[in-house]
Amino acid sequence: LVQGFTLRGSGKNGRGVGIVCCSNEVDFQQCTFQQGNTGLFLNRFANASMEASTVQNNALAMRISGQSVMTIGSLDPNSASTVIQGNDTGVQVDENAQASLYGSTMVENNSGVGVNVQGARLRLCCDSGQRQVLNNLIGIVVSYGSVDMIGPALIQGNSLAGIQLFDGSATLR
Repeated sequence: LVQGFTLRGSGKNGRGVGIVCCSNEVDFQQCTFQQGNTGLFLNRFANASMEASTVQNNALAMRISGQSVMTIGSLDPNSASTVIQGNDTGVQVDENAQASLYGSTMVENNSGVGVNVQGARLRLCCDSGQRQVLNNLIGIVVSYGSVDMIGPALIQGNSLAGIQLFDGSATLR
């Protein structure tokens, strides 16, 4: 458990702020990742979760890669929101990885893509809170991957498109 930390980088052209590689059950609660090239990078089968945290003002907020699994947000309705905001790109999921946005997670005000899925899987899931992808250039882009949306989700105010699919699939329930 990593709780209550603020990890600050040296700017968008500097190094990444946090890297999790080959690790299981790394839980971030009430943490802030900011002002780095990459806020948080998961690679090589890593498994992590983030709850009640903020990832902001990075070139890339998060990259989930190399068959890693990341849970962003919480199914607990009493948990504070996890917010990914003010980055160039919000979340990038690639190389057969999976990211799940749970609870009242917000991906907002990123100057590029909110969530970029490349050969991977994205899930927006369940009834505890509303997932929001707001005011990005493009909300969600899926290339050669999939997105599953279960329960309430709001994708709104994205300048070019809410969801773009390129040889990808989307399931809305």
